Amino acid sequence: MLNKTHSLTLSFISLLFFVTAGEVLANSSAELKQAKSNILSLIRQNNFAEAQSQTQKLTADFAGHPDLPDTLYWIAERYKWSNRFEDAKRVYQQIVQKHPGSSYAGKAKLGFSRADVLSLIISQNYNQAKVALDKLIADFAGNPELPETVYWVAERYKWENRFEEANRIYQQVIQKYPDSPWAGKAKFGISSAEAMSIVVSQDYDQAKEALDKLIADFAGNPDLPRAILIIGEQYYNKAFRCENEGLDAEAKEHFRRATAIWEEIVTELPDSDITAQAYYYAAGCYSQLGQYPKAIRYYKKVVDNWPEYKYTWNALFLLGRVYEKLGEAGVISISEADLRTKAAYEQIIQNHPDCPAVYAARAWLNSTAELKERTQK
Repeated sequence: MLNKTHSLTLSFISLLFFVTAGEVLANSSAELKQAKSNILSLIRQNNFAEAQSQTQKLTADFAGHPDLPDTLYWIAERYKWSNRFEDAKRVYQQIVQKHPGSSYAGKAKLGFSRADVLSLIISQNYNQAKVALDKLIADFAGNPELPETVYWVAERYKWENRFEEANRIYQQVIQKYPDSPWAGKAKFGISSAEAMSIVVSQDYDQAKEALDKLIADFAGNPDLPRAILIIGEQYYNKAFRCENEGLDAEAKEHFRRATAIWEEIVTELPDSDITAQAYYYAAGCYSQLGQYPKAIRYYKKVVDNWPEYKYTWNALFLLGRVYEKLGEAGVISISEADLRTKAAYEQIIQNHPDCPAVYAARAWLNSTAELKERTQK
């Protein structure tokens, strides 16, 4: 009887141990997830020094946690998408060295090589980038993530307006990995690169035809909104270059072209993660063109429909600036302009207290309050 009681006691203690250990791991995982979220946010905010410090702390605090390699990998990926390739490579290397038995060690090796290629493209070392890509393809032949990696290298070339290189690599994806889903994406990439190259060449009639064909041929393609957004950015960037050179008429024409392209997203395509950005960009163009009611409507659309969009704070700030311009131009009274600007800036302080516009918004509110107080005396 004693032995049976002893055995039951040990079983109970063992069960209690496993339950407690499970709770500890669950709590630790939640804390790790929160720490990861904070670091990713810091990287998005370009606060790289603090992100590095917090990553070092995370590595020390959660050493031995089974999810640490996964967490570090996505931190490295976030660095990569922020074009912080050396930071990304440092974290990839940390995974390879400290967690060699993890499934993420192989992913980190590929990520390291991919970051090398992308950094060479960004720095315009195109010959070295080609050599590095050829080595990457040879070194990771058979890796199931290779088609995706090669595709994103082509995309990077396209974003840098290196359309011939982009198309050559898209073709590699199609030919070498025909059964991969990235082959279909590469076909779309070739068509979107063709439209972008025509825009860059300033053959505007042909560019409109190429854009219409892209929309018709790939209707429903999830990559279509982003491609249209990027094509519009070509005109948008040209507009600011012309403005800086004092070519106001040409600048306005490019703003109109950019707006017309982004209108395709907001009026013709279903809502996507690109829609808020299209409204935001189009609002800026309408403001540049002096079409303030349309700018106001579009900025409000961003604020009301996408409060979590990364530039909603700036949409509010620019909305306030538009009201100021309307007041200065006499389109609305100064008191009404101040009232509407005040509402926008107070919303910035309340809903986006850490955004870059808070200081300017608070300064405007304080100066307006001081001016009102002096006027009433």
